[in-house]
Amino acid sequence: MKNYQKIYFLIWTGILLTALVGCTSGPEPATQDIFSVSATNEPPIVIKAGEPVIHYLSDNPPPEIIDLTTKPEPLKNPADFYITMQNFNTEHGLAMSSIIYGFKDKAGNLWFGTSGNGVSKY
Repeated sequence: MKNYQKIYFLIWTGILLTALVGCTSGPEPATQDIFSVSATNEPPIVIKAGEPVIHYLSDNPPPEIIDLTTKPEPLKNPADFYITMQNFNTEHGLAMSSIIYGFKDKAGNLWFGTSGNGVSKY
């Protein structure tokens, strides 16, 4: 019974201390607003609401012209391999033809998640 009284006393003491600390006055508020000193919160250009902003193409600098004949040709490296891939669809057991996610588990099973019709396991 004394243990319950000690726990009850500690809980109430903690609540009262928290209330006392929470009710003490904090630091004094700043006397000068920091945003009133600098104009960092003002936009550089004021655009009236409802009026369009017009950007003329003649105001833009001319595009840079690059003579590609002076540049070296891209390298042509053969891939040295090719892959024949078989397409799977609903005739092969997929729940739907569009696959969103594929996963291979520890057992080597392939799981394919489709968009709305479920999961297929191979």
